[in-house]
Order: sequence, then structure tokens, then C-alpha cells
Amino acid sequence: MSDHVDFQPAGALPAETPKDLGTVAHVACANPGDRKTIEATVFAVIPEYHQVCVKSSDGYHYAITKQTPGIDWTILREGQRLECIVTTALPRVLAAHILA
Repeated sequence: MSDHVDFQPAGALPAETPKDLGTVAHVACANPGDRKTIEATVFAVIPEYHQVCVKSSDGYHYAITKQTPGIDWTILREGQRLECIVTTALPRVLAAHILA
């Protein structure tokens, strides 16, 4: 009798064969979709969460944070208009800047 026990960390996805590893990785790193440029308006500044909420002209909401490239969230105020590059499948702001 063998004392060998396979270790499986909590939360890890089991893979039956090496070919299944690609499938597991693909599920974990879902495609963010296409990129598009939108215009959005700041509708809420939430300093406690280091976040600014914006609404696009087609009604979608996005968050601007300190990690959003191209803009400093601390200078944004309600009513300001931004141009944002966003993803479509996993909606998020990739970059933003203030429109004059």
C-alpha cells in the first residue's frame, strides 16, 4: 500500500490530462472582447473607495480608479465629460482622458 497522496490546493480546478490544462487556463482568463472608444459623463465621485463612476451615452456605467491609465481620478468632478477606451465583453475602462 502506498502512502502517496495527491495534493490539490483548495479552489484549484482539476485537470485530467495535460491537454485539459489549456481549457482550465482559458476559462480562468476569459476574453475581454473588443475595444471601443466612448464618451462618458462623471455622475459620482466616491473618495472613500478611490473611485469615480461614469455613464456612457448608451447607458452603461464604468468605474475610473487610481489604476486607470491616462487620468487622475482625484481631479474629476460630477458633470465632467471623458473619452474612454473600454472593453466590450468584460466591461472596464482601459484608458481615459478629459474632454475639453
